[in-house]
Amino acid sequence: MAEFALDVELREYLATLPPARQREVLEYARSLGDTPRRGVHGSTLLRFSGAIELEDLQSIQLAVREGCGRIEASGW
Repeated sequence: MAEFALDVELREYLATLPPARQREVLEYARSLGDTPRRGVHGSTLLRFSGAIELEDLQSIQLAVREGCGRIEASGW
């Protein structure tokens, strides 16, 4: 039943979009099926847990907080 409701809602929303935007939605939906999923299961990454010292993580966190939102045009 939920699948039917989703289908109806999607159709109704698509009908409100101009044809060019409908085409974009269609292309995006098709791309979802074409793209193989990449990556590994999270449990595989557990062996890395604790690999970075807490002090280093705190330094990284501080650097990100201080650096986010700033753009240095000559930095690249």
